[in-house]
Parts: sequence; C-alpha cells; structure tokens
Amino acid sequence: MTECLFCRIASAQIPSKKVYEDSSSFAFLDINPRNPGHTLVIPKRHAQDIFSIGERDAQELMKAIRKVAIGVRKATGAGGISITQSNGQMAGQVVPHVHFHVIPRTGAEKGLGLESVLPVRNQDEQGLESMARKISASIPRDSPPEKRPGAESPAKEKPGREEPATIKPQTPEEQRIEFDF
Repeated sequence: MTECLFCRIASAQIPSKKVYEDSSSFAFLDINPRNPGHTLVIPKRHAQDIFSIGERDAQELMKAIRKVAIGVRKATGAGGISITQSNGQMAGQVVPHVHFHVIPRTGAEKGLGLESVLPVRNQDEQGLESMARKISASIPRDSPPEKRPGAESPAKEKPGREEPATIKPQTPEEQRIEFDF
C-alpha cells in the first residue's frame, strides 16, 4: 500500500467525496474547503509537483481541471472560480502530490485572489529585463520533467550573466493582511 495520501484517495483506499474521474485524473471535495464546492483535482499517477509530472499527464490533468471548474461554477452558482496550485513547502504545498484547487468564489470575498495576499515586489526596468532573459533561457524547449533539488539544473548559468534583484523575504508579521469579509 502506497503512503501518498492522494494516491490512496484516488485508488479508493481512503474514502472521499468524488466529483469526477477519468482514466488519468481524479477530483474530490477538499475536506477543509475555502468555500462550499472547493474541489481538488489530481493526476492518478503519482507526481510530487509540477516539476515532476509528465507532459502527457499534465495535459490530461488540465483538461480535467477545466471540466471540474465548469461543473463547480454551474453547481454552486459562483461568480468566479479560483484555480490555485503550489509546489514545495516554501510555496505552501502540504500534500506532496501535484494537485489543483478549484475554488468557487462569491461576492462576499470582494474578488481577493493570491495577488492580494502576497505583497508586491517591484523591480526596475533593468531587473525586469534580466529576469525575463533568465527565465526564458531556463525554460526547457522539450518540456522534460525537471530534476529534483540538488540535481544539475536543465539550464546552466552562463558566465557574465546579470543576476536579478534580490528580494528580501518578509516575516509572517510583515506579511499579515487583515480582511473584513
């Protein structure tokens, strides 16, 4: 028996409130919903995060996410849908199995999204140009799964490349934002 929580849910070893299933994807209600109808969509084949999922599985997963989002919006009458996904503990990923949250949104939340929670960290034009070049050069052209941390990066640094501006992380107290909904 596998130890991955979401693999066990997808294989019915752990009960869930299934809302959708196809040959490669599984969707079920989140047990800690942000709103009624909050659904998780996962690939049946285990992948820890977006960096380790195969391209075909990722394509099939996106098709399932779209179908589930349509269903969630229609079933809940939501005015909008937030689709969120985190990779790694630093990004807030709790279960190490790639998954997408499909969350129905209502007017009570005043349209706040992830962009409202994370602080803006502006860069000057030179910093933006440098970051755009660095990211562009690092994107795999054939989209193979990225190697795990500690492995050699698919895009090697070239000597003399300009480093992007350093952004100082904020403490939880500095990041705290109060909402009145």
